[in-house]
Amino acid sequence: MPRETLWKTFFMAIMLAGVGSMYLVYATQFVGSMVSDWGMTEQQAGYTTFTQSIGSLIGVVVFMVMIDRIKLREWLVTCLILVGLCEILTGLIHHPDFVVAIRLLAGFPAGVLFAAGIAMIGRLSDADRWFGLSMVTAYLFAVIVLITWPYITDLIGLSGIFILAGIWAFFILVWKSWIPVQMNDLGRDDTDYSDQALSDLYKGNSLLVLLSYTLFYAGAVAIWNFSSVIGLSLGMDDKDASMLLGASMIPGFLAALLATVMSVRPGYTLCMMVGVGGAAISALMMFSLSSSNSYLFALSLFNFCFSFAIPYYQGLQARMDPGGRLLVAGLVAMSLGMVVGSGSASALVNDLAEASVGKFDSIYWFAFATFAFGLVLALAVIARLMGWQGKDSLAQETAA
Repeated sequence: MPRETLWKTFFMAIMLAGVGSMYLVYATQFVGSMVSDWGMTEQQAGYTTFTQSIGSLIGVVVFMVMIDRIKLREWLVTCLILVGLCEILTGLIHHPDFVVAIRLLAGFPAGVLFAAGIAMIGRLSDADRWFGLSMVTAYLFAVIVLITWPYITDLIGLSGIFILAGIWAFFILVWKSWIPVQMNDLGRDDTDYSDQALSDLYKGNSLLVLLSYTLFYAGAVAIWNFSSVIGLSLGMDDKDASMLLGASMIPGFLAALLATVMSVRPGYTLCMMVGVGGAAISALMMFSLSSSNSYLFALSLFNFCFSFAIPYYQGLQARMDPGGRLLVAGLVAMSLGMVVGSGSASALVNDLAEASVGKFDSIYWFAFATFAFGLVLALAVIARLMGWQGKDSLAQETAA
């Protein structure tokens, strides 16, 4: 693939995945602003993320099944238009019931865009390098958005942000010619998805890894979706909470770099214990939040551990199935975890509790339980396939 085409494809993949994941990535800010600006309860705002996650999951599954059978450019152009319309409608009509419904509708095309962006990067030559670059880009952008969010909302309001997001989705159509006509037009195609039986992966060790990945994301999304509201409940204003959330993302950025440098030299067991086990500890620390310092420390640990664990989950999936099918199934597991996490957190938040007394305790317990159980499942698979240290040669099979 010519270098110019490579960069154009990567640019479009980043744009598509960014639009597709925007609402879920910045869910904590959307939820917080819906409560403070639109007068929703925490539960109502949380359910908007839940319905978006359901739609996104459906979109991811449909795309992965149809990946080599569709006219990619036509599908993605249509999805960009649908997302743009849904964002603008959300900004114009922000009645709680309407927002919950429209986020479900927006979720499907968003899920397709997200899955397409990830799949496009995965089929580029030297995909590991491009994935690393995309992660760095995503983290830098996330820090900027989180820090500047309250200033943007002061300027144009939450409605303005949704309308601006819709306009951006339409604006990306300027580069629609950079989207491949079909997925197989890309230079790298290690896996013929149309001939893969993904159902073969849902058993044995592969099933345990996917379940662990789902639980990990469920716990992470449960905490992240309400992290801004948790800050507000501690007496912070929007600007302080956003500033601290942005600062807490920096350790996550460093964790991703650390994982890239270390690779698997310490062994999968130690790395997963640090990542997933550390996330469980961060959930327990949140029971004692009492100030901005404790809030920043707990969220920094949470973001560090989350970002540190993800590369090892993906690496484990890739080693178990070098053909890449398990990574595809992992994307579905991740989306399912988002649905479970956002739905459970919205149901568990106690709207009747006092501002900062027990309001989010059930969410912390849920996150701790999912992290802990997910860690046990991951370590069991690692022990069976690589020994307790996780350094032995891994069998090239997906089920045991």
